Amino acid sequence: MDSRLPGLASTRGKWLLAGALFAGTVLLYARVAGHPYIFFDDNRYVTENFTVQAGLTWRGVVWAFTTLHASNWHPLTWLSHMLDVELFGVNPGAHHVVNVLLHGVNAALLVLVLARMTGAPGRSAFVAALFAVHPTHVESVAWVAERKDVLSTLLGLLALAAYDSYARRGGLGRYLGVVGCFASSLLAKPMWVTFPFLLLLLDVWPLQRWERSPFPTDPEPPAVRRWSLGRLVLEKIPLLALSVASSVITVVAQHQGGAVTGLELGLGARVGNAAVSYLRYVGKTVWPWPLAIFYPHPSDGLPAWQTVGGVALILILSAGAVWASRRMPWLALGWFWFLGTLVPVIGVLQVGAQAMADRYTYLPTIGLYVIVAWAGAAAAARWKMAAVAKGAAIATVVALAVVSWVQLDYWSDHVKLFRHALAVEPPSGIAHGVLSDGLRRAGQLDEALEHAEEAVRLFPGNVRHWNNLGISFRDLKRYAEAREALLEATRVDPSHTNSWVNLALVEMDLGRPGTAMAAYERATALGTTVASAWSNLAVLYVQSGRTAEAGVAFERATQLDPGSASAWFNLGLFRLKAGQVSAAEQALVTAQRLDPASSEIGRRLDEARARLGR
Repeated sequence: MDSRLPGLASTRGKWLLAGALFAGTVLLYARVAGHPYIFFDDNRYVTENFTVQAGLTWRGVVWAFTTLHASNWHPLTWLSHMLDVELFGVNPGAHHVVNVLLHGVNAALLVLVLARMTGAPGRSAFVAALFAVHPTHVESVAWVAERKDVLSTLLGLLALAAYDSYARRGGLGRYLGVVGCFASSLLAKPMWVTFPFLLLLLDVWPLQRWERSPFPTDPEPPAVRRWSLGRLVLEKIPLLALSVASSVITVVAQHQGGAVTGLELGLGARVGNAAVSYLRYVGKTVWPWPLAIFYPHPSDGLPAWQTVGGVALILILSAGAVWASRRMPWLALGWFWFLGTLVPVIGVLQVGAQAMADRYTYLPTIGLYVIVAWAGAAAAARWKMAAVAKGAAIATVVALAVVSWVQLDYWSDHVKLFRHALAVEPPSGIAHGVLSDGLRRAGQLDEALEHAEEAVRLFPGNVRHWNNLGISFRDLKRYAEAREALLEATRVDPSHTNSWVNLALVEMDLGRPGTAMAAYERATALGTTVASAWSNLAVLYVQSGRTAEAGVAFERATQLDPGSASAWFNLGLFRLKAGQVSAAEQALVTAQRLDPASSEIGRRLDEARARLGR
């Protein structure tokens, strides 16, 4: 197919292809500019993350490189969100558009890198088009919290481009470029940890750097120097060291964040789910409907026949790929690209309650697209049906784009997204709980309570479900039931700070300031980052005459949420009443800067200045 498209082989032709892919990708996804945030991780990454909402600050940079927030260590992702806030504020449309632009650049970069490595621009363009429009990638692009996915892939593709340059021309500088881009990708998301092994695959084909490569060149031989296998492995050692370090940090972060929850399933259950998930990913690549944001894990394990059959089928397919590799090297590359790059998220080390996730396919299915593109070209050449192959390729891309367009509509609303998940997948506590949260925020309190109760029924051992149930009861002013639900939450997980905070609120609703203070103290001792909890505790301390502790709590509230006018006002008012007039003035000036329309802040500031003789 490529030999009949000589215009694509030129540098100008490749860049035109890349530009067209970028433009088409942006056009397909442009509608997300009108989408809101969803209340599932977007809150942890942006809408309720005060450090990110402060924009790019030195304090934020230090935090990005030292925090394990959201059970991950990905400082470049945090910095990208901060940069968005610095440029656009918290407007969700702008944050979505940045994801789209990154995805468009990834599609364009993929065609350039793959065409350079293989010398097959037509097939590479088809691979990149599938990557650009495939419905399983909607989740990575339309979800603000998945910025880490599109950003890490951009940096990973740059690492591949740098490696191609190093493979052809050598040199320490080019090798350091590979190391730098790879390290940056890991700092955005540790999805590319199998990169050193992927490079060994590419060394065999299509780069053919291995001196004993048995594969034919197709369509043209790469201009690279060949080396022994030992030499090729040796040059990957620094990259492997980065992978190991990133993996260790990731496991620590996920353990500390409570994300590693599935080890009690047993190795057999996890291996079984992994094998079946591999096959399900292939199925959803071929037939991407229906898709859901959450696929519940079979917590009781899969039937033995599915586990054994899944493992056996993967082994047979892998052996077949190796056996056919002399005639079809692209088959082995594509299949082992798919298997290898899914390893970090396949669930042998279970993280979270999902069996699989569409976002996990963003990098791995590139390997499957390579198989489709090269197999199609081989069939077209054999049967002399190039025109039919081109038509089928175009029809496939258009059909997938249509499905993605439909899928994007589900992402236009939190409630619609999780209603769809419950409609197409087995019921799960996670989906019911997150849907309940969205309904509650939308003011649909009765239905929110129904889903919160269903979440607890399906998964009674989950502290978040009990906490959400307590909040739902409180919203309906059913305070006694709210208290019972929140007490159960604290019994299920005594370290869950939000449950203690919400219990304190309910105790205040019931007129029990003493027990409310005890709950707040438990939350603050556990290190809650809810600024209002510290402010409320400070008020209770004032009422109890514990003024020194009140001052510390008021100050902590402003540290946790430096953009809160009320936190600064409470601190200023406390200092004013304590006779710390100069310090009070400073706090009230900050409060007025954050809320210049407040007459009460202005009045108290005038009072402080009058007492200072101003």
